[in-house]
Amino acid sequence: MTPPSTPMGTGSPEELPQPTMYNLNSSDADRGEPPVDYFQVEAQEEVSIEQAAVFRGIPAGARLCKLMWRQAGSAERCFSVDGHGLTAVRQLSGFPGEDEPVTFNSLRAFDRGNATTFSPDFSFWPDHDGPFEHMAGAMTCSQEIYLRIAVNRSYGDGSIYLDQDEKNGFYIQYTL
Repeated sequence: MTPPSTPMGTGSPEELPQPTMYNLNSSDADRGEPPVDYFQVEAQEEVSIEQAAVFRGIPAGARLCKLMWRQAGSAERCFSVDGHGLTAVRQLSGFPGEDEPVTFNSLRAFDRGNATTFSPDFSFWPDHDGPFEHMAGAMTCSQEIYLRIAVNRSYGDGSIYLDQDEKNGFYIQYTL
């Protein structure tokens, strides 16, 4: 008789919500700001406001990591999109140290030109009551995951705002 077994990576998915977010302003590329709870990116003419997202506390044995985002019902969220809502998200190879500011320019050293770009689309989703969950893309698992998020300029100007909490915003989904 063969003992029962569970194939690797088929356990229930775990999640890590509410990343630490940092604002990155292209017009003041060396200015660092304290972390924020919300998600907000903009592209207007020559200026962009991007964000860095940091997920800490992912278990060492995590596999099948995915960037996800969710929205609660309309009564439980603050969510808006002006213009288009297509984003460009890249996984960073590292992050500035504890004593270094997180700025538009300081992240360049960790932003590999060949990194996969995900394009979560927030367009029209504020108009739907929800709740909904969305997959952005699969990524390399690590105990800390660093992302750079911007409006995808290929489609013109746009801005996105979403308060993040347990029911709204980005999260990492993984299996052990």
